[in-house]
Amino acid sequence: MTEIVPAKNGSPTISKDGIYLLSRYDPDKEIVRALSGVGRGPAFVVFGSALGMIPHELTEKGVLPEQIIVVEPEQMLMENSAPALFAMGISCYDRVSLDILTIWMESTLTAGYRPEILALPAFIKAYPSEYAVFEAGFRQSLALAVENIKVEAYFSKVWFVNYFRNLASITRGENRFMLDERSNNRPDAVPLIIAAGPSLNDRLAEISRYRDRYVIISVLSAARTLLSGGITPDIVVLSDAGPANILHFRGLPRQVPVFASVYANSALIAGIPNPVVFYDLFPQMESPSYRTDSPSVTIDAGMLAMRLYTGKPVFCGFDLSYSERYGSHSGNNALSELRREKNITRLANFDTYTQSFRNRKDIIHEDGKTTNRHLHMLRCLAEEMFSGCGFIGGGVCFRTLKAVSLETAGASGDKPDVGDLYRTIPQKMREKVSQILNSLIKELDHGDSRLKEIVFIREKIAGIDSGPVSRYYIKKCEGILQSLSGVLNG
Repeated sequence: MTEIVPAKNGSPTISKDGIYLLSRYDPDKEIVRALSGVGRGPAFVVFGSALGMIPHELTEKGVLPEQIIVVEPEQMLMENSAPALFAMGISCYDRVSLDILTIWMESTLTAGYRPEILALPAFIKAYPSEYAVFEAGFRQSLALAVENIKVEAYFSKVWFVNYFRNLASITRGENRFMLDERSNNRPDAVPLIIAAGPSLNDRLAEISRYRDRYVIISVLSAARTLLSGGITPDIVVLSDAGPANILHFRGLPRQVPVFASVYANSALIAGIPNPVVFYDLFPQMESPSYRTDSPSVTIDAGMLAMRLYTGKPVFCGFDLSYSERYGSHSGNNALSELRREKNITRLANFDTYTQSFRNRKDIIHEDGKTTNRHLHMLRCLAEEMFSGCGFIGGGVCFRTLKAVSLETAGASGDKPDVGDLYRTIPQKMREKVSQILNSLIKELDHGDSRLKEIVFIREKIAGIDSGPVSRYYIKKCEGILQSLSGVLNG
């Protein structure tokens, strides 16, 4: 039993099962002494706030409230500490999700602060299982945050360029659409999310047999594998920013709509004849984030499926592991075809290429599967986001998703028309593009703008002046504005 009782000096202290977690004489003095060596450099994830005394002492030392996040080991302590912490501007949880903690870590790391755990030994000893879960979550979130920042530092400018080029395309192109979310009535269908994991090769005949029971939503890199098995997807999802996606598009029938992020590769989108549905157009025009929603296009496809249909998604080919036979990806993948054609010799045949994943330095052997640290983090993220959804075995086992069969998981009856999910982009949204581009130019020209904090991450971390690069993108926006003036005025 945990109680809040008065100490000898009258301050509140904590007793758990008859053992004091804080001093029974002067808990305030104990906290000051325990934090005497703490500086302002790190950001702190506090396990057990000691009735708010630890965060209060940290702020006294000059640590900003946004550099502190508190996780209480039990609900009673949460209820007693949360009001005062919220008043200080400090977030407090009894259990913090991987997603929330990762986002917080990304912001603190980008701001130059190193996340650290701060926990009194008495709290660790009193709550060993809770602390073990907390520490594991901290390490997972930190690893994921670091990976995300690496990706953002590399792709931040690519996302930005794709954003304003894709916006410009909605004023020029006739084949641009947006999701039709004016009605809350989602179609009753089960989405089958097709990822490009190697197990997909062995599922093609089965998918073909039961395809009428699903709306097939394929990531772009898996589409050609499906086509090789005579299966045409209902929807293809594109959120990747990289130019290599152009290679995956070859052979996709023109009638298949491509549901794309406004941050997806603009060169590919500009050159395809298929209907392009920007599934995040409205929110990203209203309040742009200048980044994709997740580190995986399969996760993006799953999130989109839950927006579009009432049935819980089923994932197929979402292996997040390597295959001894196929390597890292499904067959008929454009990149693997190029490697087969160009890199194969008597000394390095295709079999040795498929085993090249063994040369990685971050390999993890888990539950009989060979994976890596990044794929492991994606599994944890998928388990949090798609709990209760289904997956077809072949890769890693998801602890919160259900292993299902294609024969039983689908729905019988007529499938809804995919064309009912999207509509023509209204003229007022097309006209708003020039306003957004002008706003971007002003933000780029403003030294303290939020845009510079998000787009020029590499320059910020390295302490480099982003002015010259900013002026380069101002010219790009001005050039697009000039080319759009005739279209908008006409």
